[in-house]
Amino acid sequence: MAPGQFLGVIKFFRNEDFLDKMISGLFHCQPPELYRISGSEGVSDKFESCYYSYRRNRKDSSPHFAVNGIEFNTENINSLTTYNLPQKDSWLSCWMSLKAPESEDELLLLKKDIEKMKYFFGRYYVYITIDDMHKLVSRLKRVSEKEMRVGEVMYTNEKKKWGNFCKHINYSYQREYRFAFGQCETLETKPYEIVCAEGLQDLMYKNPEIKINLSNNEFALIEY
Repeated sequence: MAPGQFLGVIKFFRNEDFLDKMISGLFHCQPPELYRISGSEGVSDKFESCYYSYRRNRKDSSPHFAVNGIEFNTENINSLTTYNLPQKDSWLSCWMSLKAPESEDELLLLKKDIEKMKYFFGRYYVYITIDDMHKLVSRLKRVSEKEMRVGEVMYTNEKKKWGNFCKHINYSYQREYRFAFGQCETLETKPYEIVCAEGLQDLMYKNPEIKINLSNNEFALIEY
């Protein structure tokens, strides 16, 4: 196993029934707005997929809006979202990527991040190997009527880079890998669900113990 080698992805669940539904073939995706308005730590991100967002129902401070030095009254605005072009909102399925650590320090940090994810998102999880990832992508493309994009999320403090696959550095512990589908409205709150009639149980492992070899020693990376 080479240092930095991509090993697959994990998704955590607080509700075991939702996990079982995914394994049975229901691939559930959330619109960015649900993350923007969420109050749950770890889940909540006011600037999910965008440069800036204002929501009156979040009790945000009123935005300042000016053109050529002329300021406009924003008291009656309920929501405002700005994007880094050419970004648009898409339905998202968010996972945690696993890569082989290069040192014991990196291993400890990875285990710490995994425990943090379990705390915020739930102790149940599914694991997909890198080989099965390719099969999953092919299967989803075959049954989804919406365009699909996949990839790892980058993390930075530079707001001009934020979008579907780039988030604030504070979320870097999530080590995200995303599936993004189609284009949804900014204030969309309804999920997008893909049904794979043959199921996904042949591609997903439920709550497996994952071990990793490092410096000729075996370490438990995650266990239920």
